[in-house]
Amino acid sequence: MTLVFLKPNWLTIVLFSILLMLPVIDGYPALVLIFSYLWLGELYGLLLILGFTILAYIVASGISRLTIFITNKLLNK
Repeated sequence: MTLVFLKPNWLTIVLFSILLMLPVIDGYPALVLIFSYLWLGELYGLLLILGFTILAYIVASGISRLTIFITNKLLNK
């Protein structure tokens, strides 16, 4: 059984990288916080950022699949 929903395409990768670069957590991008928590050795912070990145990837994957589905529906009419 494969998880087709989590299979990345180009739009998912672009949206995921945009979400990681947006300053959404205390005014800092998630990518900066990942390296900061790694350098400081903060396990709790790393777990929070891991949860955020998983949520960001699921949101990006859902938005990209919805965009591709709507585009295909409109083009096939």
